[in-house]
Amino acid sequence: MTLTQTAQLTKRLILLSIVVLFLGIGGRIGYNLWEDYRLAQLPPTVEKPEMKFGPLPKITFPDPKVSSTNFSYSLDTSTGGFPESLNLIRVYFIPQASISLLSPEKAKVLAENLGFLTSPEVIDDKTHLFKNSDGGTVEINIITLNFSYQKSENAKTYEENFNLQSFSTNKATREFKEFLGKINLLPQELGEGQTKVTISQEKIASPSASISIWPADINKLKIITANPDRSLVGGEFIPKNSPLDFYQVDYTFWPIDKTTYSTYPIKTPLEAFENLKSGGGHISLEPKDPQVSITSVYLAYYQSEIYTPFLQPVFVFEGPNFVGLVPAIKEVEKAN
Repeated sequence: MTLTQTAQLTKRLILLSIVVLFLGIGGRIGYNLWEDYRLAQLPPTVEKPEMKFGPLPKITFPDPKVSSTNFSYSLDTSTGGFPESLNLIRVYFIPQASISLLSPEKAKVLAENLGFLTSPEVIDDKTHLFKNSDGGTVEINIITLNFSYQKSENAKTYEENFNLQSFSTNKATREFKEFLGKINLLPQELGEGQTKVTISQEKIASPSASISIWPADINKLKIITANPDRSLVGGEFIPKNSPLDFYQVDYTFWPIDKTTYSTYPIKTPLEAFENLKSGGGHISLEPKDPQVSITSVYLAYYQSEIYTPFLQPVFVFEGPNFVGLVPAIKEVEKAN
């Protein structure tokens, strides 16, 4: 084969390779376009709820002071509508503490850490009441170590010439968490949770204040209670210079097992809104005006003072001087 023939053959091979390459690329692009079109025509995959816990118990709200049917509602959110609907949501397990031979001793240690050194009065098989010489009391659930602590009026400490303007809510939060830490009742969920400090100046000479700590959010959803301003863990104190005097503390904490959960079907925001209007909601903050403007709608997890084995979601409807709650989980029979 001459050099000329070799050169011509090489050119043909290069041209053939280019053609094959372009055909391959074009074919791949065409296949991808066809596959994208095929997938787009398929019906969307709907994840089915697991409902491993079976039918859930009804959420325990406090006894209603007023029915949600007593008001008329207008939807005045920033978008003019509801937030995006979800199909499923997680429900978490809350394990129940059990009594042991050490339970009374643990309660006694907690009482001692709070300054109560006397023997308890046994109220019932799970409740012990401790008193001190100043007239203070602490009632402790020996199983959960949830407690209610109260100093006597005479034991409260005030500070003359205290400048309320210099009071720091951050300081109050820090000192209350230190208070809980010293009695070994500051789990991570509370340590990282949202706090709220409220100052009451009804008594100008001796103003009082309250602090609440909510558990940290779960899956970007807040944990709320029936009272929009008070959590299950909080205290009353007199604002002054350090150290603060927490003269009343109520502590109810339900540890959530974040590793044990199941998915459940959820109502649409519109369905929840209709429930609110038809009397299926709980009014947490009662407005003075019977015409309620709803400016915000969102999901949150709800906890009660009474133990329940599951952390369930609610729809929260908020407006000026108004908060309404509606259970978010669909009933099982409606989901099938």
